[in-house]
Amino acid sequence: MTHRPTGVSVLINGRSQWQNKQNARLILESRVREIKDSERQSSLSSQKQAQRTLDKRRTYNFIEGRVTDHLSGKKTDKLKKVMKGNLGLLQ
Repeated sequence: MTHRPTGVSVLINGRSQWQNKQNARLILESRVREIKDSERQSSLSSQKQAQRTLDKRRTYNFIEGRVTDHLSGKKTDKLKKVMKGNLGLLQ
């Protein structure tokens, strides 16, 4: 028995043709479900990774007087100027 969209196939040799079909169908359903679950899981993990990178835009380190912009990858030691609104230092 073959699942055409995924190409997964199952072969069972037994005495009863009806029982072979039932067993093959159960195995085939579980294999196709595993494939779809793994695809869904990888899709979710890639979405989470993309969201994780967008969550953090800037880090303000007041102790060292430093600002890091995570989107552009630039850093500056002029924290006071950035806090006053001069965001051009991070572009």
